[in-house]
Amino acid sequence: MAPSFSIKLGDLIEVYKPCHASNGPYFPATVIRSPVNINIDNVILYVEYGTHTPNAQEIHPTPPSREVVSSVNVRPVPPLFSFEQVVFKVGDDVDFFFRNRWSRGVVESIFEEKARYIVTFHDSARKIVCPVYNLRVHREWNNGAWNPPLPPSQRSSEVRERCIKSKTPIHKFPLKVKEKSMKVKGTPIYKNSLERSKLQIVKEEIFKNGAVVEVSSDEKGYEGSWFKAKIIESLADDNFWVEYKDLVTEDEVPQPLREKAERRHIRPEPPLAPPEYQFKFSEKVDAWYNDGWWEGEISKVLPFSSYNVYFKHTREEITFSYSHLRPHRDWIKGKWSIPPASHTIHTQKQVYSSATLMQRSLNPTFFSLALMSVGQRL
Repeated sequence: MAPSFSIKLGDLIEVYKPCHASNGPYFPATVIRSPVNINIDNVILYVEYGTHTPNAQEIHPTPPSREVVSSVNVRPVPPLFSFEQVVFKVGDDVDFFFRNRWSRGVVESIFEEKARYIVTFHDSARKIVCPVYNLRVHREWNNGAWNPPLPPSQRSSEVRERCIKSKTPIHKFPLKVKEKSMKVKGTPIYKNSLERSKLQIVKEEIFKNGAVVEVSSDEKGYEGSWFKAKIIESLADDNFWVEYKDLVTEDEVPQPLREKAERRHIRPEPPLAPPEYQFKFSEKVDAWYNDGWWEGEISKVLPFSSYNVYFKHTREEITFSYSHLRPHRDWIKGKWSIPPASHTIHTQKQVYSSATLMQRSLNPTFFSLALMSVGQRL
């Protein structure tokens, strides 16, 4: 169904999962593309997640994630006013801000200074201590109005604002997509126009000039590797000029390497793992080595946040520190997917430390073509 409030580019909203409108959690987000009308009852939005809380310490330093969502699962940001209560009572129905989202809970007890509260999660017996600036009155958005309702003085202005906004229709035309960057061989079949528009938005965002991406190759010795780059120019036949961030030419004065890449070899940067993430045995990972990310799997968990990683293409096993690993993700049909754990049988393997790698870097049998000069790739 169409949203019960006007949405435009740049608006702050909250996103929730289907059937979770009453209890959340609610994820703060910003609309970063003009809304697209699929039909009279369906609008899709391209949003960037981020905090709208006044507490800057809660903001994560990691890059924000983006997603295509349906207007059915969004609502406006509940207003916070100076004349609303700032001292909550035991039993109050509240939302508390934790881990970049608003979750529903109940105030259980109050500290003496009345600046911190113990809140019980709505759906469990878990408790959390919240400062007052990370609490708000729990309100639900039903049929274009807040429940419980806003104070009378604000409710009248809110109604006037909605009436003014309703005169401006939501953008009715689908996004224009450049034929060069969006050309697809054959005629793809989509389940519905919503899926088609989602793919258009994601593809256009990925392949625009200046977009930061990762590029792979079909060349022997580069299987399972991804190199960070940015798109310079769109070419014909689904090709792009890209400029690598960490690969350079062999000129007397090295310059960032530029080369042509096919669209099927380009993907956005995978999302970052949370700081508390722990790698597990047999988990697929990407290891940072030789200026790129190489696909492997955890073959052994070592002390001091170190791991042995097995690479099936070279049948080598190398030791990496935690900071040089990331969870492996596959980019399939415009979405990130988590691959299942692998149980590869390791045979004829050898283990190397990071220091040993430097000594063996000239050995042609060790990541042979991955260590070739950049000029040989052209």
